[in-house]
Amino acid sequence: MGKPESEVQGEIVEFLRKTGWVVKVFAWNRSVPKQMKGWFDVVAFKNDMVLLIECKAKGKRNNLREGQKRFHETVRPHTGEHVILVVADDLQQILEIIN
Repeated sequence: MGKPESEVQGEIVEFLRKTGWVVKVFAWNRSVPKQMKGWFDVVAFKNDMVLLIECKAKGKRNNLREGQKRFHETVRPHTGEHVILVVADDLQQILEIIN
């Protein structure tokens, strides 16, 4: 059985903070207004890079809710070299992006 989403998110957040990233964590049911449905779990900043991270349980990367899919489709065309949108179910995916 894979890691739950909360554990995946915890590992990613801990690593990013230990390596100098400014990290903000959002809970869609508590800290994100309804008009921002689909907002990312984690937003991290370092130098000129911004990571928009949607965390999923291990093996569930493709299990986005409809609101998340629509929001990501809207945002993705505006990301690029310095703003990166990633759906991660493992710390390794983050390491591949930032290294």
